[in-house]
Amino acid sequence: MSELEKSNFIQKVIMGNGIIILLLLLMGMIAIFVTGYTTNGKVLIDQISFASSLASILLAIMAMVYAFFQAKESSQQSLQVNSSLEKIDGKIIELVTIKDEISSLRSILEEQSEWINNSTEELENIVIDFKGTTEKNPKENKDELQRKIEDIEAKLNKIQENKKKTEGLINPLLLGENI
Repeated sequence: MSELEKSNFIQKVIMGNGIIILLLLLMGMIAIFVTGYTTNGKVLIDQISFASSLASILLAIMAMVYAFFQAKESSQQSLQVNSSLEKIDGKIIELVTIKDEISSLRSILEEQSEWINNSTEELENIVIDFKGTTEKNPKENKDELQRKIEDIEAKLNKIQENKKKTEGLINPLLLGENI
């Protein structure tokens, strides 16, 4: 049985008992009045007064118990609301973190795209220079060809290093890790 069901059950029992007690007191007062238990009016009024005082005390006790359970239930609901708000706050923080990671990933991808475009242009220029050098006279330009080949190898090494660096930056973002 959950706390809410227990609380509702207890409230129903208290209300049921209170109604039964009030009915018994009312029946007792009516019985005293009708049967003429006493012929003395003052004693009858005192008995009715006493019965109504008892009924008032019982009603006050029932009201206190009811207020206690209402306060307890309200406190539990407040705790549940606070717990839900904390969960929502956590999710908002996660969303902000994801947004930042996506922004970071976007800037990295833009930088890499720009770098790839620049590298492509550089390689195209090197290929054009290389073709121009080889078309002139391959035997006379052996040193120049060797220099161009070394230049191409250096550019390719730079491209591979940047590729590794990019993979090192992008892979943690894709896996949901922090850089």
